Amino acid sequence: MSGKPRKTRPGRSQLATSGEESNEAPTRESGSQNVAASHSEVVLNEVAGREVVISFDGGPNPIDDGESQVLKALNGISFDQYYQAQQTGWVLYLKSSTDLSILQAFAARLGHERSIRALERPFVKYVHNQLTAVQHHFHGLREALPVLRGVALFDRLESESSDIAPIECLTWRRREIENYVCSLATLEAYATGTAEDASAGPLFAASEVSRRQNAMREAIAEVESALMTVGKESPWSADSKASEEFLDPVFASYFKRLDLPNLMAKKSFYELAEYVPETEIDPEIHEKLDAIADVAEIATPGGERT
Repeated sequence: MSGKPRKTRPGRSQLATSGEESNEAPTRESGSQNVAASHSEVVLNEVAGREVVISFDGGPNPIDDGESQVLKALNGISFDQYYQAQQTGWVLYLKSSTDLSILQAFAARLGHERSIRALERPFVKYVHNQLTAVQHHFHGLREALPVLRGVALFDRLESESSDIAPIECLTWRRREIENYVCSLATLEAYATGTAEDASAGPLFAASEVSRRQNAMREAIAEVESALMTVGKESPWSADSKASEEFLDPVFASYFKRLDLPNLMAKKSFYELAEYVPETEIDPEIHEKLDAIADVAEIATPGGERT
């Protein structure tokens, strides 16, 4: 046997580390075994249920349940996400990056200082309105960070229950966030404002404003008529899918009429927040910004444990 590697007992897993020799003696004397694993689902699945597994994420955290969310989360949660959760103490779940940009734009437009701070560098996870994805991700993180807070803001949910406590779940009363930047006055203000920016000087501004306003009105009329023909909701309705069914085709038509490349893809819709008339800014925007700021302000950054 001399000179041959010593085998571990059947069914045991062991990953050697650079400190194996120094750890071997005390481990043998205590009748225990060290397993050093880095984000290894294979190792954890093998030993969970018959061994005591402890994660060290700022402190010892026993994982004695084979159904632990940690085991389920290993495939979908990378180390950088644990790090961000620890640093911020909270996580924001949104449909897409467009939602974050629009929220940030409204926070700035309203001078909502609390949400400006909260949304400046948030730990955000984009989940496409999938409640189960939120729960899987949040509870996986919370195994390591029990004091973690979470808030989700979704498009209006027609069928699913939004009760995913302890995560604060918010839903828009209109169909999606883009509905809050979709109005005739907003689009006309966009055409006017961008015309003034693009004109070669005050002598040409008036004609450029007129040209762009006409192009916008024609684009709106074209798309609105097409929606009516196929029996879709009015684009000004809270029930319309404003982004894909209206704003996308309107801007495509608008810029085509101007003989310009389309400068308003969906990722740029946040720019419309600047042009929403003050009287048309829905109070719900302020409510949602308040709710997000509330969660951010009670969060415990740094991963402190209760």
